[in-house]
This record gives sequence, C-alpha cells and structure tokens, in this order.
Amino acid sequence: MTEARTETRGPVWIAAIILFTTLLPPEVRVTVAGIELFSYRLAFLLLLPFIVRHAPANVRKPLPSDLLVLFSVVWMVAAMVANQGLASGIQRSLSVAMDLLLGYVVARVSIASINDLRRLFVIMAPMYLVAGLLVMAESVTHRLIVQPVVRSFFPNIEAMGIVMTSLANYQARLGLFRGVGAFPHPILGGLYLASLLPLYFSSQLRGWPRKVGLLSGCLAFFTVSSTAFMILALSIGLLFYDRITLMVQGIRWQGLLLMLGLGLLAYQLFSAHGLIGLTVKLAVDGNTAYYRSLTWQFAGAAVAAHPVFGLGDGHFARPVWMVSDTIDNYWLLLAVRYGYAVPAAQLLATTTVMFQLGQGSRAVDRTDAYFLRGICMTIGVVTLGGFFVALFSGVQIWFAVLLGCGANCALFARGQDKLRQSRTIAEQRARSAIMPPRPAAAR
Repeated sequence: MTEARTETRGPVWIAAIILFTTLLPPEVRVTVAGIELFSYRLAFLLLLPFIVRHAPANVRKPLPSDLLVLFSVVWMVAAMVANQGLASGIQRSLSVAMDLLLGYVVARVSIASINDLRRLFVIMAPMYLVAGLLVMAESVTHRLIVQPVVRSFFPNIEAMGIVMTSLANYQARLGLFRGVGAFPHPILGGLYLASLLPLYFSSQLRGWPRKVGLLSGCLAFFTVSSTAFMILALSIGLLFYDRITLMVQGIRWQGLLLMLGLGLLAYQLFSAHGLIGLTVKLAVDGNTAYYRSLTWQFAGAAVAAHPVFGLGDGHFARPVWMVSDTIDNYWLLLAVRYGYAVPAAQLLATTTVMFQLGQGSRAVDRTDAYFLRGICMTIGVVTLGGFFVALFSGVQIWFAVLLGCGANCALFARGQDKLRQSRTIAEQRARSAIMPPRPAAAR
C-alpha cells in the first residue's frame, strides 16, 4: 500500500476504546455535579493522560477542520451561557460540546495513517457484529433484550434518572419489531450500522473483517427505520457509481455532484414544499412525517427570531397540542439551541474534510484512493442522516471520530504525495550529478 515504506503507527487502541463505548447502552452512566457521565465520557477522562502524551506526535499543525470544530465548541458554550447564565450555561453545554471536541481529537491523535484506520476497523468489526445481531434478535423476537439485562446489572438505574424504554414506545413495521439493541433509539442504531457499509466495502480489508463489517452494516435493516433504508440504498448507489467512474472513461464524481446540486436547487425552487418537504416525505410513518413538517415550521421560526445564540434549552413556540418539543433533525436542533453559527461551522468542517479526502484520493495508489472515497461516502451519509434524526450520545461521538479520521487520512495522503515528489526530484538531481558533461561540439 502507499504508506508501506514510511508508515508511522498511531495509538489506534485509544480510538478503539472510545468507539467500543459508543456501542454500550446509554443507561450505563453516572451523574456527577449535574453532568451525565456516559461510558464514553468516563473513557475520555481515563484516557486523557494518553491522549495528551500522543497529541504532539500526531497533531503537529492545525487544519481548517480543527479550527471549525473548535469554533463550534466555543460558540456552543457561549450561546448556552448567553441564554442560561454562566454557571447553568457551562453545566448544560460543556458535556455536549466536549463530546464533539474530544471525539474529533481522539481520532486526530490515534490515526496516523490510512492503514491505522484499517487496523481500527479490524478491531471494531466483531463489536459491530454483536451490536447488529442484538438489533436483529430484538426485531425478530418482538421484545427488548439489552435494556432488561442492563437493568439487572444496574438495579438503581431509575434512581439515576434513566427511564427504561417500554414496548409501548415502539411499533411493528413490515412484520418486524423496531430493534434498538444497545443504541438510544432505532433510528440512531440504523444510522450507525448502515454507515458501516461503504466504509468496510471500500476498506480493501482481507478475510473475515471486511465480511463481518459488511454484515453488520446490512443488519441496520432490522431497525426498520426509513433513515436506515435510505442510507443503505444511498451507500449502495454511491459505491456503484464509484465503480462506474473506474470502468467508463469520462464519468467523474464532479458530474454527479453537479447534477445533484442542480437537481436539489430545482426542487427547492419549483416544488411546492422544497427540500424541507422532501425530508418529511421520506418518513415511513405518515404521522411522523406530519409532525416533522410542523417541527420544521415552528422550530425554524424560532431560529429566525434568535439567529445568533438560539434559545439554549428553552422551548420553541408551538401549538399546545404539540406536547413534545423533540426535534428529529441534528442540524435544526443545533440552530435552535445555539443559533446558525454552530450548524454552519460543523457543516463547513464536514465539507472541508470531504473535499480534502477527494483531493487526497488523487495522491495515493488505487487501493488507498478507494478507501478514502469510502470514508468520504460514510461522512456524507452520516451528515445527510443528521437531517432525519438528532445525533446524540454515542452516534455524535461516531460522527466526530469520522471527521477526525477523515482529516488525518487526507493529511497523510497529501504528505505521501509530497514525499513522492521530493524523492523524484532527489533522484533526478542524483542522476544529473553522476552524468558526465557532454562535449562542447555536441551542445
């Protein structure tokens, strides 16, 4: 592979531990000084000395995505302080903001090369399979399995403010129970698992890790979620198009992106409900679709009225009969809580990393280039999935880790390209130095 001769290994085990904790049930947590310490936050605290130790070796200079993520985190805290006051604002925002920052930093510290990322997903493949099989088992048996077991190990779980999920909160679709497994919600579980499909398919791993990872991604079907179905279909379509670009000369990703952009622009301008209506129509359940449209209407109006710092933890104005103020849209939720700046910064960071991955794929060999495009697809489908569900708990960590891994792999690819160019120049100079001068008559 491209980096075989110049590879520097990072502490992949740090990222593996963090990703493992994202697969633990959210009920595994404690509350300290009003801050919920989920399993991944406890892991962050325990691993902090190792993160600090390895950071200087792997995070040598800031990237544009680094600055955008840091800006987003600072603005989240500032917005909550502006809305809730100093003490309450810091308490309410710091944990969520640090989830984003630490997930990103862990990836930047742990992944030093493209092969490091492959090693990470070899380690994670069995864990993803277990997570997917638990979802499938709940789906086909029509009963919860993970949460009752967790409750038996944590008898005081309700005293910690954790509400057990009941069967009444779920419904059967297509004859299957909406499996949740160890995830906070079936939609989040479907998003997480389905995003593994392009990652493992493009990884070029040999043997069982690739097969196990692909199987884990396909098990997202058993969440019976429209978001999971959409991401699975989109991932397969993107992988198929990528294969066409390799087989047919003249077909490039730029053409697809241009057509997609023009198509979405036309839909926004000439359709009755625009792109917001499109996200609503993709819901499997009609009631969910209607409620989402109302959420867009009233939450969007609240953001327009408070564009700078949002509402904090305040409730947006809505009809009395809309009992829940839940927002099933990560980007809209960020805007409601913190204003336009936070979702704009995170989307810009995502776009920047994806663009750099695309550029980096031109600087490495075909095997690594395919993997970089797969990482780009995964980041893209998770970002799109954020328009259909609020990314929180371990899935937000997954999103942040993906961004950090993408930034590092793109940086590594550019470094390999510069190294190759410098070697070529050195070889040319060496050949020029040993060649005898030509006679004057020959000049």
